[in-house]
Amino acid sequence: MVDNIAMHPVILSAPTPECLVELCKSTIEQLESSDADQHYQTLLENSQTCEIPVEAARIGFVAESLEETNDLLKTSLKTLEKKLQEDSWTLRKGIYYCKRGIDLQGKKVVALFSGQGSQYVGMLDHLKDTFSSVKESFHTLNTLFHKECWTPLSEIVFPHPTEDKEVKEAQEAELTRTEHAQPAIGAVSVSLYKILQKAGLKVDATIGHSFGELTALWAAGVFSDKDYFFLAKERGKAMAAPKDPEFDAGGMLAVKADIAQVAEEAKKLSGIFLANLNSNTQVVLAGAKKAIHRAEEILKEKGYSAVSLPVSAAFHTSLVKHAQKPFADAIHSISVSKPKIPVYSNTTGDLYPDDPHTIRTMLEKHILNPVLFKQQIEKAYEDGASLFIEFGPKNILSSLVSNILADKPHTTVALNPNAKKNSLRQLWDSITHLRILGVDLDSIIHKSNP
Repeated sequence: MVDNIAMHPVILSAPTPECLVELCKSTIEQLESSDADQHYQTLLENSQTCEIPVEAARIGFVAESLEETNDLLKTSLKTLEKKLQEDSWTLRKGIYYCKRGIDLQGKKVVALFSGQGSQYVGMLDHLKDTFSSVKESFHTLNTLFHKECWTPLSEIVFPHPTEDKEVKEAQEAELTRTEHAQPAIGAVSVSLYKILQKAGLKVDATIGHSFGELTALWAAGVFSDKDYFFLAKERGKAMAAPKDPEFDAGGMLAVKADIAQVAEEAKKLSGIFLANLNSNTQVVLAGAKKAIHRAEEILKEKGYSAVSLPVSAAFHTSLVKHAQKPFADAIHSISVSKPKIPVYSNTTGDLYPDDPHTIRTMLEKHILNPVLFKQQIEKAYEDGASLFIEFGPKNILSSLVSNILADKPHTTVALNPNAKKNSLRQLWDSITHLRILGVDLDSIIHKSNP
């Protein structure tokens, strides 16, 4: 149990929105009474264990004290009275309301797994001493790094805190190196997924972006934990630039515009490849560093939004061909099983086959082929997906999904959306959000290990 953690979910539910208004009022009265502490403890206990009927109106948030709980309840009540007829709403303070829960009958929950570029120094820093899955993930990778005579991954992700700008930039640069970034993101994604699994989450399918495809396959049971972490390390090692100082590993550029429009522009740019078709309005271009720099200048002159990505190579192009054979060798050295749940492929935009041999063959070529993320999400939605949960640092994939599905009914929840906010609070917040939506989860206070 994690009783020493001050953060707690607070959840109230009632048969109707009107009844929920009255419940909020009476709860506020209790928290301002002479027995406030006792009422507060009862509220927290009920919030941890409550089962909310699908038809019930519900509201929830995370708080660290009785005072904060009371303040957030007052804000909840004020907004609820103004928006009584709305089906759902969310406030920036982390308050979530639904008139009724999502009916997941016939609809699917999809796990999304982050790729390179989402990493940041200090990922899960507030979780690493609380949850065993975080400790175990980094311990396994530290052991693999030790065999390579590398600095332990945990020291790269969690370096000594500093206010020195140059030191901070150096720490970020070290983490951005492909051989560090990919396994680090893998450790974060696996850790978060295991925490939610222990809380009772069951997903119907998985989708990963670039490196995240390995994690999506792991979550579907294609790889064991040991083999997954080995592949994460080997993929990053293989895709790192050769030590030849003359070797140009290239770079990547995110362009915000209509896909077809950017594709036409890319044809006019020498040495430029379409690497990721990410959403309705985002394409990632890749190429040699000079070509990417020139492409950025040309596209900006034409009025496009073009941003260089924090990656160390032109992934999903022939510029990383040096990585294909060593990674293929790694794939052939581990066991591959039939997926237990559907996994959507970056390469085809459709489902992975059940045959392990075909899965190996697809993975061998994965790093050279474009990522068809837009097609993956569209196919998953067509197959019944409605709730997308992002496992990994930041909320990049959630934003892409919302762009792809636009006005189609869907919901996204990212577990670690903001690099600048407390990762433990964000985890509690997202789990509370999922419970308000109607996902059947136990409170993680009963599922974590000190």
